[in-house]
Amino acid sequence: MKYKISDLAKIFDVTTETIRHYESKGLLQSFRDENNNYRLFDDWDIFDLSDYLNLKKCGFTLLESKLIFESNSSEILTDKLNNKMQELSQTIHEKTVLLDWLHYRRKTIKHASLNIGQIIVDDLPAIFIIPTSLSTGDKLGEYQPEISTMINYESLSPFIMPILKTNFERIQKNDNTIERGIAIQQKYVEAMRLKIPENAFFIPQQTYVTYTIETNSTDSIPYLLEPLINYSQKNMSTTNFEIYGCFLARFRSDTEHLRIIQFMLPV
Repeated sequence: MKYKISDLAKIFDVTTETIRHYESKGLLQSFRDENNNYRLFDDWDIFDLSDYLNLKKCGFTLLESKLIFESNSSEILTDKLNNKMQELSQTIHEKTVLLDWLHYRRKTIKHASLNIGQIIVDDLPAIFIIPTSLSTGDKLGEYQPEISTMINYESLSPFIMPILKTNFERIQKNDNTIERGIAIQQKYVEAMRLKIPENAFFIPQQTYVTYTIETNSTDSIPYLLEPLINYSQKNMSTTNFEIYGCFLARFRSDTEHLRIIQFMLPV
C-alpha cells in the first residue's frame, strides 16, 4: 500500500514537518509517484516510523535509533536496550526521591502554617548541617543566607534549606553572633549519593521543641526567640542548649518579605 506524507502524519498523530525531519535524517525513504510526482511511503516505512516513535518515547535519540536499525544485530539492539533501561531506572529513582522531597516540603510547610506561634514537641529527621559563615547583628535580615552560598551548593539542590544556629548562652549575654549554614536531610544525601563538604556535621533524628513564626526582616532574633526561651526555662531541666532556625518558606509582597521559620530546640 502507498501512503502520502499527510497519511503518515494522520496515522501517527505527528506533523508533516516531523515526517520530513525523519526523512532528512535518513530514517525514512520516500519514492516519487510517476503520475503526479508526489512523495510516497510504503508499508515498511509505516513499521519503521512506528519503531522510531516508540524508541523516542523510551528516551532514544534519532541517532541512537538509526544506529540500532542499521546495525542488523540483535546483540547490539539488546545492549542498547539494556543501557537505556539503566538510564530509565536511574531517572525513575531520582524522580521518586524528588517526589518524596516535594511531599515532605508540602507537609512541613502546611504543618508549620497551621501552627504559627505555637510551641510543639516533635520528632524531626536526621540532618547534615554545612556551616557557611558567622554573622553579627540584631535584625533577622542580617542573618539571611548569602547568595554566593546558595550558588556554591547548587549541586545539592533542591534538597537544601538555609539554617541558622545560636545558643542560650549567647542570647543571655546579648551576643548577636549567629552561625549560618545549609541543612540537608540524611535520607536525601544517601538516596542521591550527594557529596557534602568535610566540614558538615551530623545531627541524628531526635525530638525537638519547635516554635514556628511568620516574620519579616525587621524583627530581632532575641525578640523572636523569647517565647521559646520562656518555655525552656519553665519546662526543661537545663538551658545549656543549641537553637536552630530553619527557613521553611518565604513570600514577597510589594512592601516586605515574609518568612516562615521553624526554631528548633533539642530536648
